[in-house]
Amino acid sequence: MMNIRRTKILRDLWMNKARTLLVVLSIAVGVAAFGLMVTGRIVLERNLTDEYAATNPAQSILTTAGFGDDLLDKVKALPDVQAAEGRHVMQARFQQDESHWLTMDILGVPAFDQMAINRVKQQAGGTFPPPTGHIVLERSIRQLVKVEIGQTIRVQTLAGTTHDLIVAGFVDDLARQPTNISLIVYGYATLPTLATLAEPTTFNQLYVTVKDAGADRQAIEQKVTRVVAAVEDAGTAVYSAPVPPPQKQVMADSMSSVLLILGALGVLTLALSGFLIINIMSALIAQQIPQIGILKSLGSPSAQLAWLYIELVLWFGVIGLVLAVPMGLFGAYFLAQGISEAMNFDVTQFNLPAQTVGLQIFGAIVVPLLAAAIPIFTGARLTVREAITQSGAASSDGSTSLLSRALSGFGELSQLTRVSIGNTFRRKGRLILTLIALSLAGAMFIALLGIRESMRAAVTDIQSSLNYDVSLTFAQPYPLDQVQQRAATVTGVVSSEGWGLADGRRLYDDGHLSSSISLIAVLPDSDMTKPTVTQGRWLSAGDSYALFVNADMMELAPDMALGKQITLRIGENEHTWTIIGVSARSFTPIAYIPYATFEEVTGLKQMASTLVIRTTNGTPETQAAAESALLDAFSNFEVDQHVTVQGTAQTVKLPVQITRSSTTTALKTASASSLDILIVLLLVMVVLIAVVGGLGLAITMSLNVLERTREIGILRSLGATNDVIRRMVIVEGLVIGVISWVIGAVMSVGLGMWLGRALGISLLARPLDYLFSVPAFVGWLVLISVIAVVASLIPAQNAARLTIRDTLAYIG
Repeated sequence: MMNIRRTKILRDLWMNKARTLLVVLSIAVGVAAFGLMVTGRIVLERNLTDEYAATNPAQSILTTAGFGDDLLDKVKALPDVQAAEGRHVMQARFQQDESHWLTMDILGVPAFDQMAINRVKQQAGGTFPPPTGHIVLERSIRQLVKVEIGQTIRVQTLAGTTHDLIVAGFVDDLARQPTNISLIVYGYATLPTLATLAEPTTFNQLYVTVKDAGADRQAIEQKVTRVVAAVEDAGTAVYSAPVPPPQKQVMADSMSSVLLILGALGVLTLALSGFLIINIMSALIAQQIPQIGILKSLGSPSAQLAWLYIELVLWFGVIGLVLAVPMGLFGAYFLAQGISEAMNFDVTQFNLPAQTVGLQIFGAIVVPLLAAAIPIFTGARLTVREAITQSGAASSDGSTSLLSRALSGFGELSQLTRVSIGNTFRRKGRLILTLIALSLAGAMFIALLGIRESMRAAVTDIQSSLNYDVSLTFAQPYPLDQVQQRAATVTGVVSSEGWGLADGRRLYDDGHLSSSISLIAVLPDSDMTKPTVTQGRWLSAGDSYALFVNADMMELAPDMALGKQITLRIGENEHTWTIIGVSARSFTPIAYIPYATFEEVTGLKQMASTLVIRTTNGTPETQAAAESALLDAFSNFEVDQHVTVQGTAQTVKLPVQITRSSTTTALKTASASSLDILIVLLLVMVVLIAVVGGLGLAITMSLNVLERTREIGILRSLGATNDVIRRMVIVEGLVIGVISWVIGAVMSVGLGMWLGRALGISLLARPLDYLFSVPAFVGWLVLISVIAVVASLIPAQNAARLTIRDTLAYIG
């Protein structure tokens, strides 16, 4: 009996090649898509975590006045300090082309081979350490500017002098935002090279890691507070002391969003695959019921029959799994490479995770067995008479006559259309499973494109706060009236506004200080900026010691909340402030404060650290031209500064130095580019979902044609032409597609709202506003119609080629 059973299984696999191919494809494609997402998620998360940990990230980078090795040795000897390194950051500009400059930070490294904190990863082909007069660039610059090893680049110092440096190589620095997002070029050079640029070679940044703090941010802040106190006690001023979220890479929020998408769509794709498998396995067993009757008449017991079909299902699953594993791994490799390249890190470890294999085995073996279990055991328990008399056709019931009466109301419908619509509802169980799979695919398609529009709308909303065209950040505060008068001489400048900048740190009850908070002082009635309000309200006239903060500042401590009163230390002053409003995330803790309060706290009257400018028409060309002209106008400009020397008031001339400049167009483009990878990923998933959904419909239509082989023979005998048979099958596919389109559109609302909330909180610390995508709604109708036609073409063509003899000889 074993040989007979094995022979039947092999015959079923080989003789019904079309059916075998459909079953195997339905398993392989769905399981491969699921494996692609699971593997991609695991590989990306593991590589980014490991690559970032390998850099030994600084737990704080103190920006200070100049210091030397003596202070560095004192810091290293502090009981809280695990390691400390001194570096010198030089602010400059990088010449992008003849008329455009990019902001540049050049990091002076005393010994490249001894970097122990915030290590950079050297790229192949360069010279390390770079010789004097040479520079190493962070590799993400090549996404904006074409730069090669050995090329000469031009940099301009804050003093206005220009210098040529030779590119010695490239590095990957995971502590920095990619240049295409930050719009800052990062360079690395030796201290002797900085000396050739007339830059001091003392340190002005202190990189610190602390002992026994782990990932506890407040514990790190407590130890950094003591380090800051020790540095200041040694006579060196500390201008800022940020403590970033521990073990969190700068692009971690974007990566979290990528992983969220992959995880959510992985589960949904597995569900989609499961419905396809359930559909086809149920149909397969239903077709075999007459054969079950024959085997029972030959004496086969129910248990033996059940095991025969279980073994057949196992064969389908194993073959599908063998195809799915390499397909999913191949797709995951390119997915991981594409995402990692866009997020500026390397995938150095790529393999097939055991978790993926386990889940794929479940999807390819267990799901088909569960799908076929009920029909198998139902069929195995049938008596010989029941099994032989069942033909597998759909039974006629009240619903069929009800459908006929409903269709009779449409007098214009042709007989062919009525037959096709009637055929659609004959296999109600299969129709329901097909509609679930296709509706899920449609819901995912419409929801994902809606999320894409929601993300773009969120970015536009956030960018609407940038209601100026050009911004200039100065090396120190300068008299507001003088810099405004200078800016007004530039062609295209309509108005300007000065903002104050300060570094603030929250003072806790135990005396320790928080990470640095960037304080931006603006006029409450300013129309140059008004960030999106997610909680509370924006600053208003009359506010005093009020804070409008972003979500990053709210994450500094668990007790941060709207209405919370906190003590901030700004310089030597300590005051109580109230949080009145919250905006979305922007990567660093920021708080807007009233300009009048800023003047009161800092003593800086009518001084500007940043100048924001509005141009005549705000076009990208006007903004770029104005930025270039403003840089030229301030290059040799000096302001009168009132100072007190030994109790005597004096006026001195100070050259204006600009550390940062940007146009709003460039900032908006850069912020949008940070979402590009998510949008591309969504589009890739949309295509994959459309393929899986189309395959599901193709399988259903092929099964329908196989089951109706004898009916097609009867139609042939009544004179039906190839074209009539072909159109009948295609119309049936279109009917299924259109019904699933309606259901999918309804399902997409809930799916889109859930995914938009999860993705928005992960990326922007606020839910995305739900947008129903009308183009996606219409587009899916067009796409599902095309898929229905394409998915029905091969079954329709096969049906059209059947002769009367073929149909009468067919055994299901």
